[in-house]
Amino acid sequence: PQTQDKSIDLTSKKLVALIRGEKNKAVQGLKSGDHNFVGKQIAGDLWYVLHIESEDSFIPYMHNEPININNKIRKGLEGLFQVANENEIKKNQYKGFWVATIPGTGGNYESSLILISQLMQQFANQVNGDLVVAMPSRDLLFYTGTNETQGLIDLKNEIKQISSKGKLKHPVSSNLYKKENKGWSVFNQ
Repeated sequence: PQTQDKSIDLTSKKLVALIRGEKNKAVQGLKSGDHNFVGKQIAGDLWYVLHIESEDSFIPYMHNEPININNKIRKGLEGLFQVANENEIKKNQYKGFWVATIPGTGGNYESSLILISQLMQQFANQVNGDLVVAMPSRDLLFYTGTNETQGLIDLKNEIKQISSKGKLKHPVSSNLYKKENKGWSVFNQ
């Protein structure tokens, strides 16, 4: 990935936490320990990585000296929360599940919405059972409930169809994830 240059002025840029899958180079760097990326595994093959947002791209945030990582993560989550607050999040039913989109943001944030607990609580209130999400690509966020049999079948079929095409520009995960009290787990039902 493009990495930040020491000359980038972070005071004029926004840090944002973004969901990424294991094929992402920043995640590969985190897993190998070779780079100073800032991020964390959420569950299964799902990670969040801090990025610097510029007008036309996202650059993985890297540090070359000791930093307060918790402070950087907080700032990254605040950056994502700001995007969610500044844009309308649309929720549309498709087949037996729901699709969340943020029109006008270029498909860069949808999968990352799972990091906003208040929003996930709203989604959970909309479904029957525990919240289950899928993020085959960074621009796709699907959700349903654990007690919505047809929704789960439709969601699994949609993920299988999308993933089998192999043409996702920014793949995240072909897994389903269930919202737990303190995070997420891979949903294998």
